[in-house]
Amino acid sequence: MNFDNKIPIAVILTVVLQAAGIIWWVSQQAHTVKSLKEDVGGLSSKMAIEQNVNLRRDVAEHQRKIENLMEEVRANNMVGDRLSEVLRRISVIETEMNYLRDDRGR
Repeated sequence: MNFDNKIPIAVILTVVLQAAGIIWWVSQQAHTVKSLKEDVGGLSSKMAIEQNVNLRRDVAEHQRKIENLMEEVRANNMVGDRLSEVLRRISVIETEMNYLRDDRGR
């Protein structure tokens, strides 16, 4: 058997085109990965900003609620102080009434 050492041009052209196709495909994949990394980085940054904004809003809302509760506590303390004063006065009046009652009874 006698084989000719010549490689047909069609085979060479096919191999070259396949190599070019593989290079182009790998390049596209690298570009896609890079683009996705940038998108993820942007989304992560955006999410961090949104979380920060939400956190600040929540803190401000809780601060407002705490201030309202403190105001209610102060108001309740004032009522409690007034009630204590009224009870003290009633006690004084009761003591005076008992004293007057004892005085009349003698």
